[in-house]
Amino acid sequence: CGFEKIGEYRQYNQIIPWTDREDYLNSPGNNVAFVLSAERLFGVGMTERCAVLRVILMELSRIISHLVWLGTTAVDIGAFTPFLWLYQERETVYNLLEGWVGARLTTTATRVGGMAADLPDGWQQATLEVCDAVEAGVAEYETLLCENPIWQERTQGVGVITTEQALAPGATGPIRRDALHGRRPRFTRPPRGSAGWRRGTPGRSAW
Repeated sequence: CGFEKIGEYRQYNQIIPWTDREDYLNSPGNNVAFVLSAERLFGVGMTERCAVLRVILMELSRIISHLVWLGTTAVDIGAFTPFLWLYQERETVYNLLEGWVGARLTTTATRVGGMAADLPDGWQQATLEVCDAVEAGVAEYETLLCENPIWQERTQGVGVITTEQALAPGATGPIRRDALHGRRPRFTRPPRGSAGWRRGTPGRSAW
């Protein structure tokens, strides 16, 4: 797409919209990754509030990503109803992003040294309500899917990879992390702004 060529004559903040398009399910994560690199390059700092807002932004993006993953996986395995429910859930998170930065999919939420906008009035309470709803929904989806014999048959004991098998071809991402018994850089090297937050590894171990 000529990304590198465009980068030769654009200011750094003008590149941020391009990072949205790298993965539309994780536009905020790409936004943050890019500006962190630019800030490190220039020696630019950020406020503690900005760091916390970025973590919140990325966590909301992760929720969206996981909802889409679970919904589309359910369709692939043969369950259509959870897909509709999960996409409705996703829309509530997009509403939060839209209320914050005015965009849903392609957020362009960060700036080098800061954020595109501060939180609007009432946003924190709306976010807590959405998080409570998503958490309650997760329990319902787990019952709907994990107790379904078709889901169990098509997901349990399938595609188990040993550490040696994962390392041999140079696997990356979740496959490598899980094969290495759950080593997660997000926990071992947490982003600035997340100190003191409660963390837990979701899901169950395949081991």
